[in-house]
Amino acid sequence: MSPTPEANYDVMKRFWGSHWSATKFDEEYQTNFYARRQEEFAAITRHLPRTELVLEAGCSFGHVAEYFRALGYRIVGLDYVFDSLAAGRVKAPKLSFTQGDIHSLPFPDDSLGGYLSFGVLEHFEFGPMPALREAFRVLKPGGVIAVTMPVPTPLVRKWIPQLRPWLSLDPLRRNNQLRSVFGKEPLDTEHEAHTNGFYEQPYSRSEVREFLEAAGFKVVLQMPIYHSFWLWLASGIFREPNSYYKPTQRAEVLALRLKRLLPWSTAFMGLAIGTKPA
Repeated sequence: MSPTPEANYDVMKRFWGSHWSATKFDEEYQTNFYARRQEEFAAITRHLPRTELVLEAGCSFGHVAEYFRALGYRIVGLDYVFDSLAAGRVKAPKLSFTQGDIHSLPFPDDSLGGYLSFGVLEHFEFGPMPALREAFRVLKPGGVIAVTMPVPTPLVRKWIPQLRPWLSLDPLRRNNQLRSVFGKEPLDTEHEAHTNGFYEQPYSRSEVREFLEAAGFKVVLQMPIYHSFWLWLASGIFREPNSYYKPTQRAEVLALRLKRLLPWSTAFMGLAIGTKPA
């Protein structure tokens, strides 16, 4: 019997707790200044109100929310993983945090001026609509929503993921029988349970637009982003040495050319911005 969406939801929650506990705030914060994020943030800040309260839904330990706070935005970070929030309160003591579920936000109707979600809504097997409806509820008329989700392009989502593990011999490295032969400890697969079921669902540009409009939003911008990131994933020649997920300048130049030629077919993520009608 396949796990229910609700069971997978609990598995995903445990996975992210484990994931963020092994991740460093300072490294994640530094990625805010990479070219791919600056392009994303530049588009968002052209629409996001500075005088209204903004929520980052699914903030982990608040490395993105802290960036926006430093820019002068009134922002609060929300996540359902307590340990992530605790780490964020240490690293970003001026940032406001609250623990909660993006499907049941602890905010009144029509109370927020902005809602941000970066690579979160694709991780729920029941889809993004419950979270988007909740976002619509808490946003004021005229409020702005900005969400990013992965794009389901064959190049980025199918061909590269199939090829990349074998280039690094990852299936062999993770085989516990081979690890035993070479005297290595077996891998604990408990925290990787999500790989045996649902992990994420990429959505096309038209699907994201339909989701936002079905929730009640007016879509004002959609743009493909993160063209250099899949190059980083594809090969070590596109990775800046001794860095954290940073593509080389070679990758950035190639990504710009790919974006001009095939903007959506070579994007890793898509950004969508909408407003709640006044």
